[in-house]
Amino acid sequence: MNAKRLIAFGGIGCLGVIVLLVAGIIVAGVLAKRALSPEKVKPMVEQKLSAALGKPVTVGSIGFSFFPVPKVVASDIKAGSAGSAAPSLSLKSVEVIPNIMSLFSGAVIIDKVELKGVDASVLRDRSGRWILPVSPPSDTPAPGASSGPSPIVRDIRLSGSTFRMVDQVMKSPSGSHEVAVVSDIAARISAEGGTAKIEEMDAKLGSTGVKGSAEVGSKETVLKIEANSLENRDLPALMALIGMEPIAGLSISGKVPLKAELHIPSGNEPISATGHASVEKLKLGTMEIGKVEAPFQLSRGVVTLKPFTFEAYKGREKGTVSLNLNRTPLSYSIHTSLDGLDVNDALSANTSAKDFLYGTAKADGDVHGAGFDQGALTKNLGGDAFISVVDGMLKNFPLLARINQALHITQGNDKDTKFDSLTGHFAIASGKAHTEDLLLKAGELNVAAKGDVNLNLTLDMKGTATFSPAKSKELTHSLSELSRLTNDKGELELPLVISGPISSPNINVDITGALKKGVTGEIKDKLKDKLKGLFGG
Repeated sequence: MNAKRLIAFGGIGCLGVIVLLVAGIIVAGVLAKRALSPEKVKPMVEQKLSAALGKPVTVGSIGFSFFPVPKVVASDIKAGSAGSAAPSLSLKSVEVIPNIMSLFSGAVIIDKVELKGVDASVLRDRSGRWILPVSPPSDTPAPGASSGPSPIVRDIRLSGSTFRMVDQVMKSPSGSHEVAVVSDIAARISAEGGTAKIEEMDAKLGSTGVKGSAEVGSKETVLKIEANSLENRDLPALMALIGMEPIAGLSISGKVPLKAELHIPSGNEPISATGHASVEKLKLGTMEIGKVEAPFQLSRGVVTLKPFTFEAYKGREKGTVSLNLNRTPLSYSIHTSLDGLDVNDALSANTSAKDFLYGTAKADGDVHGAGFDQGALTKNLGGDAFISVVDGMLKNFPLLARINQALHITQGNDKDTKFDSLTGHFAIASGKAHTEDLLLKAGELNVAAKGDVNLNLTLDMKGTATFSPAKSKELTHSLSELSRLTNDKGELELPLVISGPISSPNINVDITGALKKGVTGEIKDKLKDKLKGLFGG
């Protein structure tokens, strides 16, 4: 069994192999030399364990008892120097209960082995290499090993044990390099036909109860785990176990059931996994989503969530998320389709643009990036998105409010403008979303715009407000000078410049641009005065 399989086994496989090895050596050493006293047996057991585990092993004491059943007890077993940091291994005690009748036959049968208080820690160094507390067993017999038959162990029990993961790079939320602890481990271990089985496993990842089982075969190790509900405080530890840095601002709450099955090949192939997580509530920064369903797959260091679904701000999302754990910072790609979103709820909760844009939105997007802080988003976020908002309202939008007030083109009061739809495709790169086809439809007025929405929620856009032919005819009839601004379809057009914060933009009619249609002299001055009167330009 190689080092990778022992580590990927989540500590339990490592403990299981150690159990079989320790039990075999103690049984072979003690029972094969029945006539020896404990003082004579202890050095022999220490020597064989040291040779087998690849580290100096000390045994505090070895004793025999006969009531209520005959058994051999070894206690205070340590591998490595006393008080050494990770990687390390210690056992509080090992109790071996032999089958008395087998002592009079050629085969040695052990009815039960109980390992209590196993404490194993592993180390992941700066290069990402895993270092075990003991050297993996090899096919070559240890020096001094008996050439006789191995004892038959019928039942092995593990209790009160702990697995610790120490990382030289990552840190826990408390600042410790001990990033994950699985405690209170209890399990039944058996070996048959070249396969080691771990069943009836109970443990705690922090304060989260975990159940599971495992099989260690010649080709792969299969580990199955299940948690009724993952606690938020244990999320960083779970992420650390799969080699993932904690994500700042990420938290979970409510019921979070989790199931996973890991496959660890015996060769150099990477670990793979499948499973499902449900999250009642998830928060990332200021964004809150609920009813999260995340079937996941891990393959070659890439986690794929598909289909990834959740509810947020009255909307429902369905998409695919991929997380590349091989990169630092973590990189991601997201394909999403979100329908029924309450725009004002979403903007008010996550941006400074509160009570500005109302309506129900549908969004489709494919984005990618690496890292989640402001600098990483500005540098690395990219992709494409399409957004559609219907039955909406723009609050305190100066241009449309003035048009409404002066010409009664759209519905709304003197500050707000209702619209039928707002649509646009966006190309996201370099800290901004660029559009060439933003279109607002509001009654008999359309506003088309091109330009940028910056990550800091500022606008840099130019566009054109276009009136319907019928409304244009009505306007030019009452104000003949406006006819100079109509196009070939008879639509009145006004160039716009939009800039500043999205919550309170500066919106102006480009009067100079509007007059570039061969209008000269007295007519030009009169038209300019009329436009200023309408729009305050």
